[in-house]
Amino acid sequence: MCNKLMQMVLAVLALGLSDPSIEIARSATPAAATTTENPLDALRAYRYLEQLCALGPRYSGSPGMLKQQEILVEHFKKLGGQVSLQEFRAKNPLGGTVPMAN
Repeated sequence: MCNKLMQMVLAVLALGLSDPSIEIARSATPAAATTTENPLDALRAYRYLEQLCALGPRYSGSPGMLKQQEILVEHFKKLGGQVSLQEFRAKNPLGGTVPMAN
């Protein structure tokens, strides 16, 4: 699943970098609007995606999901966020319950 997602991200990035209509649209934009920079760093976002995909499967209650939650909590705390998790258990369709968190 992550491999397909990475392929989609690469395709979107490639389209954005190679589509001449995007350059035309930029040149038609008023000067005042072009002074604002895009705060999205596509390479940094892609590296986050690679880091999460490297965890392997991340289904609810799995070690991969727990590690992903740790990564996200750490990330937002470093940015000064106040992070809390709403932990609960949900029914597993295969039987029993599984720990979850929002």
